[in-house]
Parts: sequence; structure tokens; C-alpha cells
Amino acid sequence: MEGISTCGAASLSLTAMILPKLRNPPSASTTDPSVIDLSDAENQIQRCEIAEITRKSFGPDFDSSLLDWPKGFYGDPKLVGQFIDIFNTFFHPHEKLGTEHVVVAPGAAACLEALLYDICEPGDGVLVPQPYWNGYDYFFSVHSQVKAVGVAVDCLEDYVELPLIDALERALQSASCPVKGLVISNPHNPLGRCYSKSLLEECLKFCQRHGIHLISDEVFALNTLMGASNRHPQWFVSVLNLNPESLGCDESRVHVIWSLSKVFGVSGIRLGCVATRNDKIRDGVALLGPQSVSTLSTVVGRSLLDPGNSIDLLQSNWLRLAQRYNTLTAFFERVGIAYLPCNTTIVMMARLAPGAQTWEDEAKACQKYAEAGVVLAPGRRYHMTDDQKGWMRILFAVDEQRLNAAMERIAPVYKKLTKS
Repeated sequence: MEGISTCGAASLSLTAMILPKLRNPPSASTTDPSVIDLSDAENQIQRCEIAEITRKSFGPDFDSSLLDWPKGFYGDPKLVGQFIDIFNTFFHPHEKLGTEHVVVAPGAAACLEALLYDICEPGDGVLVPQPYWNGYDYFFSVHSQVKAVGVAVDCLEDYVELPLIDALERALQSASCPVKGLVISNPHNPLGRCYSKSLLEECLKFCQRHGIHLISDEVFALNTLMGASNRHPQWFVSVLNLNPESLGCDESRVHVIWSLSKVFGVSGIRLGCVATRNDKIRDGVALLGPQSVSTLSTVVGRSLLDPGNSIDLLQSNWLRLAQRYNTLTAFFERVGIAYLPCNTTIVMMARLAPGAQTWEDEAKACQKYAEAGVVLAPGRRYHMTDDQKGWMRILFAVDEQRLNAAMERIAPVYKKLTKS
């Protein structure tokens, strides 16, 4: 390819399938406001409160020094301290984290890219249990040129159960490239379920046996469905809660990603972090991350993580998410729609194309819902296996009026699909 480096050409080739969508996102002028888009994992449940806190962040007391070049090699010192407080309070690490363990980056995706860049060589692979967020395909490959090695389990229930370990062993042995790590999504996207502590320990021991890294993407943590009915019983346990030494494992190969995006609904400010006890990895992420974080994002992040705001926001988030989840699952049961009970999430999976025999059937059903004014995410997008056709991901972290309107539109389409 003329005028571009080998690395650049490889990135373009690897991302060719999604480049048209990236180049031509829907604009405000072409998006129908009557359409209810439940296909993205954007927590919209506290938008008014978040917007008000953001406005106040830039009020009369705004510190103009925050317009300077970003301070701190590992991120703004105050922000780093606030991330540490969140980890130590809500993630219950086996040993409290300090300033030497956390580094800030412009969003969770940047954290993941930086980790893979530091862990893998171009062409290496990382294991990812299926289904998984389709964004991994892009962010693994675009800069680090790392391959996602999908790990299929026999059924969706096995994803967060011990049969996963056997599936990991099989995938590792059959991989067509060197495997340098295991990436897990905990809480899981799109399933909305959490790994048990015992399964996390088995994952860690698996990584130790094969000398690979464990990366735990925990961006959906703190979206707990507190008090929800019909939820999955397993509560969130962070990988940080494990004691690697007691398991005979190397703690320097364990890394956790978290960001503000999913709990506060601020994906656009691009602010996340990595927690690791590996000094070299932390330095490597720092070389790629903190200097790219906007100081204005730092201002908003510091405001949201201030205990005077964060505690109320978290409690309100838990209550509203449980209410919306109860509303949606009651609707599913009333209409007869199969769904996967969740625990810690803003999205869930439901079999909204019950008669789908092919991926084309699933896509056509998805289009029927879109024609009725509700946009959903087809399961194939998340690498569901061939025997899992017909599932779709649906966002429920929206205001009550929009959720009720979406359910009214979904019901008649589903009924027609069951008869066809």
C-alpha cells in the first residue's frame, strides 16, 4: 500500500470489516429521535445528575492550572489516589493497592491496547472466552496486531463455570499462534454475569501453568443489581481479591482494567486505569497512556470520584438498575421471552429471535425490531457459537419511559416472529 508503513497497512487490513462504520457514524441530523437505540452499552440512567456535576466542575472555582500540560507520569496524582480509593473500597483487594500499583489511561480500550502492546509481539494471540465484546477484535489488532483466540464453551451457562478451564486448555493447544495471555470480562459483556472466586482462581492457575498473563476487564463492576429479583446469584468478585502467592502464582502476571464509562455513563470522556503489581508493565502503560488523557477529562473524573458525589451516584445507580432490570425481566416472563438472568451489568441477553435457524434469520429478526423503532444488538456480533442463534443484547440502563416504550414495540414483533 503506497504511502503508508507496513504496520499501518497491517492495521488497516485487520480492521477492514469495520472501517466503513468508523468512517461514517450516524449523525444527529440523520438519526431519527423516535428510534430507541438499545444496542450500545451506554449507562444512561443518571445522565441528568452526571451532567450537573460536570457543569459544576467548570464553575467559578475552576483551577486554571488544570489547563496546563498533564501532571504526573502515571496520571494526575489526585485522580490516581481516587482510583486507588475505589479499588480498595469496592474491589476488596487481598492486599491494599498503593500509588505504585495504578496508572491512568484515556479509557479502558487504551488500557487494553497498552497492556497487549507490552505483553505480546505482533502476531501473538490471547485467549478470549466466547461470547465476547466485538470491540476486542478491533482493539486487539489495530495497534498491537494481536489475535483474539476464541474459546467456545458447550453452553452459555458454562461460561462462568468450571467447564471453561477444559475449554481453555483445548483452545491453547489448538491455537495457530503463540498465546501470551487470557483476557476475561468480569462482569461479563454481554452475559452480565460474574465469575466465582473459585473459577477466577482456576483461571489464574491455568495462566501460571502456561506462563501467560491474566487480564481482567472489570469495567462493568459496580453496576450491581442490588435487590433485583430473578437475578443470577453470583456477586462480583474482582481478580484483585485473589492472593496469587497462596495459589503458587506470579502476581506480576495479573492485571485489572477499570474505567468510569459503564458505571457513570461517561464513555466520551475517555478515562480508565490499570491496576497491576508489575512495575515494568505499569511503566509501559504509562508511556502510552497518561499523557493522552485530557486535563478536562481529569477535571470531570475527579469530580465524579469525589466521595461527596460518588457514593450517592453509586447507590442511585444500583437502585435504578435493579428497578429497570425487574421491569424488563417481568416483561420477558409475561411475553414468554427466554433470557439469561444477570447480576452486575447494564445489558442482558434475551432470545428475541426464537425461531432463528441461521445467522441470516437472526439478522432479519433484528431488522424487524429496528423497523418497529427499537435497535438491538444481534448475538452474532459477540461471537456466539453456531448453536446459540437468536440471542440479542439489550440495554436496560435507560429512563423508565424509554424502556416502557421499547417493550411496547418489542412485544408485537416477537409474537409475529414466534408464529412465522
